[in-house]
Amino acid sequence: MRGFLQAIIPFLIPFALYFAWVWLARREQLADWRAAPWIALSFGGLVLAAGALLWFAESRALDDGTYQPARIEGGRIIDGGTRPPGP
Repeated sequence: MRGFLQAIIPFLIPFALYFAWVWLARREQLADWRAAPWIALSFGGLVLAAGALLWFAESRALDDGTYQPARIEGGRIIDGGTRPPGP
């Protein structure tokens, strides 16, 4: 779900900014949504979404540790997680 939101929110940002601008520019009149620059907005949203996904992938790749799964020791569950690399 987190990855989905990280892709969708940056995609929707240009649309939200455009509609906010239209709303502020024409408070009394109904904006003609069919005249919106849909291709430019979609391209801008895709660029932002791709950038967010690349950032997310790189931030995960910067972990130099290795994943250790949870384990049972002496009848107790020991949490796993990322451990720093050993010497």
